[in-house]
Amino acid sequence: MNRLRSELYDFNSKLEKLEERVADLEASEKKAEVRTNTNTNNRCYKKDTSGDITLRTVGDYRHSEESTITVSMNVSVNDIKKLIEEKENVKIGHIVIESYKDGSWTYIYKRHNINKNDYSLQQLGVEDQDWVYYYAQ
Repeated sequence: MNRLRSELYDFNSKLEKLEERVADLEASEKKAEVRTNTNTNNRCYKKDTSGDITLRTVGDYRHSEESTITVSMNVSVNDIKKLIEEKENVKIGHIVIESYKDGSWTYIYKRHNINKNDYSLQQLGVEDQDWVYYYAQ
């Protein structure tokens, strides 16, 4: 019986610590209205802005025509992939998002950034008229 009480006490103690950690994370998230994303040349973005953005889309050698797609800034990379698949009627293997500024190209999203598939365009620092290249499977 004493062992069960001890285990219950340990469990409750760990649960309290986790609840405190969650509260701390939620508080810090609310404070981070404007953050700097180090993966996109330190461009700043506002976290909860959901305005529309127009992206240029160019496919691989099988689908090379340039077109545009207008989406909300809070859509994820996965959402963009699905929208292009529907619009272009093609199955996409991966996409790359690049920005062209001051005469040079900068990767915003590379295909091996698998852990960023759920990031919104805003979190990645994507700007209006940036380029999305997609590669069909």
